[in-house]
Amino acid sequence: MKIGYTYFSYWFYFVLYGGLVFFYVLIALGSKTINVDIVLLVISVYLVLFAVLLLILAYVPVQIDAQESSMSIKILFNTTLIKYSDITQIKLERVFAKAVIRGDQDHYNEILTIDTKDGRNLVYRHRLEIDHEKLIQDPDDLKHQFDNGEFTQLKAFIEGKMA
Repeated sequence: MKIGYTYFSYWFYFVLYGGLVFFYVLIALGSKTINVDIVLLVISVYLVLFAVLLLILAYVPVQIDAQESSMSIKILFNTTLIKYSDITQIKLERVFAKAVIRGDQDHYNEILTIDTKDGRNLVYRHRLEIDHEKLIQDPDDLKHQFDNGEFTQLKAFIEGKMA
């Protein structure tokens, strides 16, 4: 079973505001420099790298691959391998999240928590896509959509392999 999704990193705003402060420092230092071409080159390279980093943090790729005896979780360039025999507990929560930025909508997050024998507590968050048109026609359909969530199916798959 494979799940692939992206999520918005909480580091985004820290990097954004820190990067803007650093940009203003570059401008201030660059205004005192005689060679304008070097200053423009440094600022241009900085802006390109800054934009790429913000894009990566806004859409962090996650790939979960659950196999017969283990699962691998790849986040950006880091891969974590978890054997089912090492899992002591797996828990799934659904949390309602209010929109905090313009253009976003209220939504539900599925939070999968995996505890292992070696004391690791791995937490993965995924935005649950809700079909609002079906929900308007039948408000009881929310439970059905919860039961068909990707993390819900992943949890059931893992529990079936653990047994």
